Amino acid sequence: MNIQSAGTYRPTASETLATDQTQRVASSAGEAKPATEAKTSFAPTTDLSQLLAAVKQLPDVRGDVVQSATARLNNGELSTPAAAQDTAQAALDDLRLS
Repeated sequence: MNIQSAGTYRPTASETLATDQTQRVASSAGEAKPATEAKTSFAPTTDLSQLLAAVKQLPDVRGDVVQSATARLNNGELSTPAAAQDTAQAALDDLRLS
């Protein structure tokens, strides 16, 4: 399942394939008829709509985070072996999640 930032639902490839295949149901005469396909729709809740609107209000770059990182770099906090190890571990963790 894939939910777009606008709150709309877009089926994944496997869901699309499953709904695109015509299912057959035997009738009383023994002939096969196409079954009615179920329509999938998504209606966001009020809470979700409010959260999406709040997220859209956030800037792409947070100045406070950039300022904090710059200060930490200037103070040498991020130039230590421990900081390098933490960075490498975070990169490896991100690769495992992908």
